[in-house]
Amino acid sequence: SDILPAFGLDSPERRMGEIVAHIRTEADVAILMSFSSKDLESWYWPEEFWLVRSSVVEGALSPVILARKSVFNEPAPAKLEGKTSITRRVAACTLTPCIRPKTSVRLLGAQLPSEGEDLQQLAGLIEPLIQECTVFGGRFDEEWSDLSKSCPLAWMGVASHHPKLQALLEKPHGLCADAAVASISRSHFQVEVSRISEPKRAVQEFLFGGSGLLLHG
Repeated sequence: SDILPAFGLDSPERRMGEIVAHIRTEADVAILMSFSSKDLESWYWPEEFWLVRSSVVEGALSPVILARKSVFNEPAPAKLEGKTSITRRVAACTLTPCIRPKTSVRLLGAQLPSEGEDLQQLAGLIEPLIQECTVFGGRFDEEWSDLSKSCPLAWMGVASHHPKLQALLEKPHGLCADAAVASISRSHFQVEVSRISEPKRAVQEFLFGGSGLLLHG
């Protein structure tokens, strides 16, 4: 998040360049949302990073997990079963550090829709993937702006039937308006149209940690 203020809002190429540079020089693990095969072809470094992604659909965007080869053994991808329209929204694997082969963590990336039949099916796919030592990164299709709710409105009924997923989604519940959330500045045009000049605060991208991670500090 410390590199985001450097991005120009009108320059997706610059944003991508900053992210890529940060990952290559600073990150051992990355969970990226909404990437196409074309995106990966332009900057992926197979000699440096392991790559995990769901089934490839031509032209479709999907989550991607990168893990540095000098730090981690080859990831064990999780088996994803279901319709391609559902599984392409998820990337999951188990990572084992090279220096601590008996220690592992589940990495999970998912693009969470805001409506439709996909919610129930996606929740059913994600639930068994969640372990105590899980890092779950992703993005809601629709912003979660009311943190007084236990999770985004569309997911409240769905998550209640999947306790492990619900426990993760409830983590931001009750946070004060300016804590751990994105601050979205409006353009001059948006201010003129909406007559609202205050930054919009909401959760859209997220990174949740399972309870087992706390045992490791």
